[in-house]
Amino acid sequence: VRQLVRCGALDGIAHGLTRPQILWSYLRRRREGELFAPEAPPRGDYPEQLKLLDELRTLGLMVSRHPVALFRSAAADLADRMGLPAPIPSSRIPGRVGREVTLVGLAAAGKEALTRRPAGSPAEHCETLVFISFEDEYSLFETVLFPPVFRRHRHCIEGGGVMLVCGRVQQEMGAYTVSVRWVGRPGSGRGGTLFA
Repeated sequence: VRQLVRCGALDGIAHGLTRPQILWSYLRRRREGELFAPEAPPRGDYPEQLKLLDELRTLGLMVSRHPVALFRSAAADLADRMGLPAPIPSSRIPGRVGREVTLVGLAAAGKEALTRRPAGSPAEHCETLVFISFEDEYSLFETVLFPPVFRRHRHCIEGGGVMLVCGRVQQEMGAYTVSVRWVGRPGSGRGGTLFA
């Protein structure tokens, strides 16, 4: 029961009790055959950060908030410091074809590919480009990092996580892709830690 309470699984059936009140009520009434006591002492709730950490510890993911939501403010600050457009949600990508956008996303999947080599040149002339699928609270969005951008920002994208990406929206055959020119991590500005 403690794990169910800490991860928020009982929030919807606890008649408005806070998580500490649910635990207190359960421990007080568990021998009387009721799951929750009708009254609980006036206690505060856990701080929001602790609730999210409890969800992460018990479930391995956060269910009450998308991880990107935690970085929106830091991402906006970083975009402002770097002189980038203000971050937009991925749901607004279709209306921005041909324009530069800044987005905050959690790396969901990635794939490396080699560029075509000029005819008659050795294989060493191939370079790496990367396709990364990101997600935010609204949807998945696709990005491409061409070789010069990948070389410059490789250190930042290794290991995944939440990133701030800036690039031009392109549309081809009904699919939208952001051709990335800059990548950073909210809270650092240089590709370091995710946390401020």
